[in-house]
Amino acid sequence: MKKSILCYIFAFSIVLGMNMSTITARAQSPELKSAASDTETTEFWQISTERSSKQSEEPKVYSYYNLKLQNNSKRELSNVMLEGYRTSEKNQTKLALFTPVNIGTLPNNRNFTFDNFLLSTNAKEAEFVVSWEEKGRKVKQNFVFNKNNNLMEIQ
Repeated sequence: MKKSILCYIFAFSIVLGMNMSTITARAQSPELKSAASDTETTEFWQISTERSSKQSEEPKVYSYYNLKLQNNSKRELSNVMLEGYRTSEKNQTKLALFTPVNIGTLPNNRNFTFDNFLLSTNAKEAEFVVSWEEKGRKVKQNFVFNKNNNLMEIQ
């Protein structure tokens, strides 16, 4: 009896889409220290990063970057949050680049810009997490910029 109930619950969760899937796309991109910009597009978002014109007081330690996020969906997205992380030089943890930003509601084809966040020149990876609510359910997409492989991955 318990096994059949568990099977029904599992099947029901799959039907409702409660299983998590990963979207991965790759594109050539410059190193994090490059002055060029990098853009990646998905069904929901277009995200671009570029080196800021603001000069760091310690250019060998960190650099300033800008990030632009555009709602690519065909509808308004609500409860949009943006988080940024970088790898730690000391261990496998990720350190926050900035306090999570509550963007709120973002209409389709509208931009949100985050200027002048600091990124360590030793960071091997920068990750940006965009989350939003869709039909009362929280969803997210991760954008990972990997310095070693010169790839931008969306997960």
